[in-house]
Amino acid sequence: MIISAILFLVGYSLFLIWLWVGFKRSWRNTPNSLAFQGLVSFIIPIRNEEENLYSLFQSLKGLSRKSGSFEIILVDDHSEDNSLHIIKTKAESFSGSIQILSLKGGTGKKAALNAGILQAKGEVILTSDADCTMNPQWIDSITAPFVNPDIVMVSGPVGLWRGKSWFSRWQTLEFSSLIFTGSGTLNHGLPTMVNGANLAFRKAVFHEIGGYKAHMHIPSGDDEFLFQAIFKKYPAGVVFNASPTALVKATPARDWKQFFQQRKRWAGKWKQHKKAHIAMLAIGVFTFHLFTIGFLIFTLAGGVHLGWLLGFILIKILMEWTTLFAFHKRLRKSWDAVGFITLQIFYPLYVVIFGLASNFGQFKWKGRTYRV
Repeated sequence: MIISAILFLVGYSLFLIWLWVGFKRSWRNTPNSLAFQGLVSFIIPIRNEEENLYSLFQSLKGLSRKSGSFEIILVDDHSEDNSLHIIKTKAESFSGSIQILSLKGGTGKKAALNAGILQAKGEVILTSDADCTMNPQWIDSITAPFVNPDIVMVSGPVGLWRGKSWFSRWQTLEFSSLIFTGSGTLNHGLPTMVNGANLAFRKAVFHEIGGYKAHMHIPSGDDEFLFQAIFKKYPAGVVFNASPTALVKATPARDWKQFFQQRKRWAGKWKQHKKAHIAMLAIGVFTFHLFTIGFLIFTLAGGVHLGWLLGFILIKILMEWTTLFAFHKRLRKSWDAVGFITLQIFYPLYVVIFGLASNFGQFKWKGRTYRV
């Protein structure tokens, strides 16, 4: 058991260092002195988002560009609340270019995004979610890499608003680890995950690869399957933008029930990728945390001296702290030291539970039920 613990710990530590090296490579993709000149179309799908629309419009009103122009397209996906009325009312007093579409054919986020893209006039498409907010310089920042004509897709950082509750604080840290992993693997040429709350791509390339057509039947993954398809055709043209001004902030899940459904939805699409390196990452992370739980149980049963377990946990925490803290510092995000330490208590159990749950049953999202 001790030899296994050492091997697992060394492997996990090297993996974190590998991710950090990958993330650091993305710093060169942030040309702060340059600005993309072309028209940009910003598309946001909306379904049952009335509680988030007021803060969204406040954010949209603050958006600006140093050069070039942009249009905003809001696509309502058969909302059952007051969302459509709110966005129509808000749009009347909006000074910029804004278009509102009501989805007619099809349902779901991919159908909504596709409808928006078909109406878009911009050379570059930006996507985000209705529960997100952006800083005024966001459009210039996330589109800056497109100054290079070889760049066809840009992924940007997403963070969660850190509330006062422990629940929201833990979500913020867990979510940061996902964004960190996605940026690190991408820059090693092994793309794994990306977040549609902060994604930009050339419209011509979207149509070239067939858009969402190949995976329209899968309820989630509008971002990741598109990301994988574009990377396959243009591996040198997909980058992560690590600029602090490119950061988008999203709203954390309001309760454990919503969190469970959200994470099950995210995890459920991993088995659809059919990529060896993605499967290896998922299995590797799952196995490491399963071993951590097993090592704890074995130690408490008297199998090994408590000191070995404490050493294992201490080094694990130190490695995760070092890399994730540096990630937060680069993006100028506040660091929650107490939240990070307390998250360690149940995080291995969380990984194992969701790793198993993502392969069975169904999940509910925005009032709809989907099979995993």
